[in-house]
Amino acid sequence: MLGAPNVVRGGSHTGALKAEVAIAAGLCSVLASDYYYPSMLAAIGGLVARGVVSRAEAWALVSTNAARAMQLDDRGEVQPGKRADLVVVDWPEGADPVVRAVLSGGTMTRFGW
Repeated sequence: MLGAPNVVRGGSHTGALKAEVAIAAGLCSVLASDYYYPSMLAAIGGLVARGVVSRAEAWALVSTNAARAMQLDDRGEVQPGKRADLVVVDWPEGADPVVRAVLSGGTMTRFGW
């Protein structure tokens, strides 16, 4: 597990391991952020734009893999019987992703950014 801000900044603010290098080498399965939540979307957008991972692999870093790491078996992927925590993203080819709506437990919590 490494920090999404590390990916966005291009490295650690303390000179530690660069998350993007670890992701490219298959050594990081989860991206998280404890202080700047927008970095998670920015990080996956950057990783995809730079060809480090596919969109599906990037999303897994912040969703499926993160849920599994926390043993939250009821979420992290869109499947029947799973909790409906969803982020609706407008992500045209070649452009940055933009959040359009957020659902938590199947209830719309934010809409129309």
